[in-house]
Amino acid sequence: MTTTLAAMFSRAAPERLCLLRLSALGDVCHALPLVRALQAQWPQCRLSWVIGKLEQQLVGDIEGVEFIVFDKSLGWRAYSRLRRQLAGRRFDLLLHLQTSARANLAALLVPARHKLGYDAARAREGHGLVVNHRLPPAASGQHQVDDMLDFLPALGLRRQAPRWDLPVPESASAFVRDHLPARGRILAINACSSPSKRVHRDWHAAGYAAVADHAMAELGYQVVLCGGPSARERTMAQAIGQAMSHQPIDLVGRTSLKQLAALLQRADILLSPDSGPVHIATAVGTPVLGLYAATNPYQTGPYLSLAYCVNHYPQAIREEYGRPPEVLPWGCRAHGTGAMASIEPGEVIARLQQMTHSLTTAGENADMYKLILQGPGLTGPAADELARQLRGRIRQRRGFVIVELEQMPDRATLQRLRAGHDFDINLLPPAFDPAAVRLVISDMDSTLIRIECVDEIADFAGLKPQVAAITEAAMRGELDFAQSLRKRVALLRGLPAATLQQVYEERLRLNPGAETLLAGLRRRGIRFALVS
Repeated sequence: MTTTLAAMFSRAAPERLCLLRLSALGDVCHALPLVRALQAQWPQCRLSWVIGKLEQQLVGDIEGVEFIVFDKSLGWRAYSRLRRQLAGRRFDLLLHLQTSARANLAALLVPARHKLGYDAARAREGHGLVVNHRLPPAASGQHQVDDMLDFLPALGLRRQAPRWDLPVPESASAFVRDHLPARGRILAINACSSPSKRVHRDWHAAGYAAVADHAMAELGYQVVLCGGPSARERTMAQAIGQAMSHQPIDLVGRTSLKQLAALLQRADILLSPDSGPVHIATAVGTPVLGLYAATNPYQTGPYLSLAYCVNHYPQAIREEYGRPPEVLPWGCRAHGTGAMASIEPGEVIARLQQMTHSLTTAGENADMYKLILQGPGLTGPAADELARQLRGRIRQRRGFVIVELEQMPDRATLQRLRAGHDFDINLLPPAFDPAAVRLVISDMDSTLIRIECVDEIADFAGLKPQVAAITEAAMRGELDFAQSLRKRVALLRGLPAATLQQVYEERLRLNPGAETLLAGLRRRGIRFALVS
């Protein structure tokens, strides 16, 4: 049946699509690359997302998505409220991204002709009963982010490299500027995972204190403790602070989710067990030093930082089950309280030193040319192969890749590489110093935003082909800017002024990465000028 869906939507994208993922924070972060891929490949599709109340606070400002809040604290009343919210609606497609009983009951209330969910191996608690299309079986042993991205080929869409672009508002960044030093390295520590009666994922306060003291005394970090407002998290933060010889900044329980995202964005590294902040850090491009023993990092760990995890999961599984994890069901968990305690502070300190060296040396070799690789089509193997072809070496992977070269590639080589890859390849000269940048100037149309504004205005007058032809002629250099502007505007004479507002509301969308770019510039005090 998924083949039927792929064939159906290859002819025309659905007009209205609903996603259902209620919780938790980390899983909602896992869903972001799917949302971004849908926005990129079906830009005209109207997206709605049925989501938990807490989780909506983290992602509810994503542009182009309607959020329908399901408040589980209401108990059974949450379902009647959801029914009222969905009354009179009709979706072409539901993507059912959660297999819990609560989510499955909610899926019954979503009025959609086609409901796509997981295959039998990944389904539970009646998931298969509330969908009428199912994904094909997954490759064994894949990450939960890849579970989400499996929905793309089932719909006839291209599976692309994950892109999160979690919005971080200026107010949240301002909070961080008020509470953290403007310069210097920041090590954020989120010490607690979500509570569980059967799976113990927390490390101990003494271990965190030892690592934090080493980070401050030997590596030059300012340590910031972060986390939620629960009594358990506050108690852990106090225990860490009391065991330390140095003074950390304690923001546990003092941040909103958006402020936490801004804090993690400012941090150079996050140290944490399996928890929601691990995936928030990933979503804002911050490397994670993950501590794993009870759960498998290759299923639930920091997607872009798996190589940095301290992983005691295999030995914990062997001790509990007497067999290696490879022969047990994927996602099997260790339940003993001693699994996380087996992680030694020395292991974590060694990994922190390794990460610090990697981040530090990424800024060295000022006499080297640097290729910056980034974009939704970028994959690790593609970056490795490009570096091999150019005899360069990869110095950093943090949401993008830096390839250092001793010699500048010629223009023909760069053009060939750009034509052959579905990601940006930009060359920086050796003299370029990012720290010296104070102003960035950008074009607007088809650069910061997705459209050519004049062309879209002309579309409302039925003149888009004629205006677009003039635009293309100007881009080819056949007309100067003043000539092309006069010709295009002359064709629009008599069009109602209200059309401008209509284009703004219905068609003007930021390009992927624009919000991340602007937030990053603002965080670094770099001015931004827009020209058109």
